[in-house]
Amino acid sequence: MKNLKPKFFFTLSVLLFAAAWEITAKIISSPLVLPNLEDIFFRLLKLSSEKKFWLSVLVTFSRVLLSFFLTVILGTLLGFASGLSENIRAFLIFPFALIRSTPVVALIMVMLFWFPSESLPVICGILMALPVMSDAVSKAVQNTDKNILEMAQIFKLKLPVRIKGIYIPYVKTYFGGACRTVFSLSWKVIAAGEILSLPRYALGTLIQDNRILLEPASVFALVFVLTLLCVISEKFIFKFFHFLGVTLGRLRRPRVVPSAVPASASIPESDAAFGNASRAAPATDAILVTDLCFSYGEKNIFTNLSLEIEGGKITALSAPTGTGKSTLLKILSGLIPSNEYKGTITCPEISFIFQDDRLVPEISVLENIALPLFKTMSKKGAYKKAYEYLQKVGLEEKAFSKTENLSGGEKQKVQAARAFAFDAPVILMDEGTNSLDQVSKKELWETIKNLLSENDRTLIFVTHDAEEAKTYADKIISLPEAVRK
Repeated sequence: MKNLKPKFFFTLSVLLFAAAWEITAKIISSPLVLPNLEDIFFRLLKLSSEKKFWLSVLVTFSRVLLSFFLTVILGTLLGFASGLSENIRAFLIFPFALIRSTPVVALIMVMLFWFPSESLPVICGILMALPVMSDAVSKAVQNTDKNILEMAQIFKLKLPVRIKGIYIPYVKTYFGGACRTVFSLSWKVIAAGEILSLPRYALGTLIQDNRILLEPASVFALVFVLTLLCVISEKFIFKFFHFLGVTLGRLRRPRVVPSAVPASASIPESDAAFGNASRAAPATDAILVTDLCFSYGEKNIFTNLSLEIEGGKITALSAPTGTGKSTLLKILSGLIPSNEYKGTITCPEISFIFQDDRLVPEISVLENIALPLFKTMSKKGAYKKAYEYLQKVGLEEKAFSKTENLSGGEKQKVQAARAFAFDAPVILMDEGTNSLDQVSKKELWETIKNLLSENDRTLIFVTHDAEEAKTYADKIISLPEAVRK
């Protein structure tokens, strides 16, 4: 019954519109002003028997499709460029503002001096819709989760990997709505361009010809055809986009099948199969912090902090909340660049287990782990190694799931798998168990201990929980009172 109600009211609105049309036509009683629906219908039948009509339909539809796809391609490229570069974004402000403020008819009239009538509608369609597509993609790129981008920075993901693995999934959430707007706008601009430029075969040309011949029934019939074509083609086009995984305003969860990873991934090879990239060398180098001074605004976070963290051990940085523990990890990881603090930091390459969810929600669990590995490994090798570490943390059955389907504890295990799969001698963990219950916290630590037993790393974790530090750390470093002034 719920599905029947919208259909009923839609039908009712159509019937009321038709009745109002007929009543108005009879009151006016002038076919030159408002023909009745019967005349329009029979004129449409007559037009549909003519070869020129069908050629015009085909050519107009081709122009719309050409304008639409070129706009989507160019707009997506410009959108990514402007989203990633503030300079490009500033450069495009003026031309896009000029296009937006120019009426369609005025633009077409100007373009008539420069372009032939056959190509003018397509060019105008692209120009008018390009800012819409570009702005939507650009805003999607700019609105990409900053925490995810911070993760990408720590793991040093290259730009192509960031675009494919992070930006594109986020852009898809905006892409469908932008495409629908562009497609609808393309129909309007193409029709207007044809009416004014009068190419040989075009529905717009037929509308103009019949207007001059004082055939209002034909004009209304052709406008009806244009509207119907727009509606039908829009539904067809967006069923195609839905098939690709894009819907209006949201990304359809793509069905990930095991073929997305090499078939042999379910039976990982030995460490030797991955070459030198499969296992980090034992971490024996110490992490040295010498005379570190750092301020946030007017607040001094660290004043001449010096400490040494032994390599190959589990070290806890223990102190109350808000005393600079997480800030120190950001400095060690490079998230806070060296020009923003004073002092000397000596630290090997790092990996990270975050406190919050730093997994890309629109790609699979396996792909999340593989992302940092693409920097040094082939796609096949990265997926194999990612699957191997999923097995180590006991989540291989979740390989092709979305991260939103995982519990909090499972998400942290995935982050641990990603951190250990990335071959860095030092792993930082910023209160990685803070949001977990006691059972999940214990399971995560058991997982981390097992991973460390197989591959010697230096683990530094921060916590305000003294019991956690005492239970799991080989050494506890309490940030001195001097650094909390």
